[in-house]
Amino acid sequence: MVMSYVGKDNREMTSALTSAIWSGSWALSGFMVTLMFGLGYQFVNIFLITSALYAFGIFMYYILIVDYTKREEQGLIEN
Repeated sequence: MVMSYVGKDNREMTSALTSAIWSGSWALSGFMVTLMFGLGYQFVNIFLITSALYAFGIFMYYILIVDYTKREEQGLIEN
C-alpha cells in the first residue's frame, strides 16, 4: 500500500528510506534502553514508552489508510 501511495517514480527511494529507518531504529532503541536502565528507569516504564510509540505508529498508519482510500476513490493512486 505504501508503494502504491508514493507512486512508481518514488518506490526505490521509499524502500531505501524505510530500510534505513528500520535498521537505525534498532540501534537507537538499544542505546535508549541502555540509557534508561542507567538512569534508573524500571522495565515497566520502558515497556509503557514502547507501547506508546507503537500506538503512535498505528495511528499514523490509520491516517495513511484513510488518505489512501480517499485518493483511490478520487482516482489519484496508480497501481
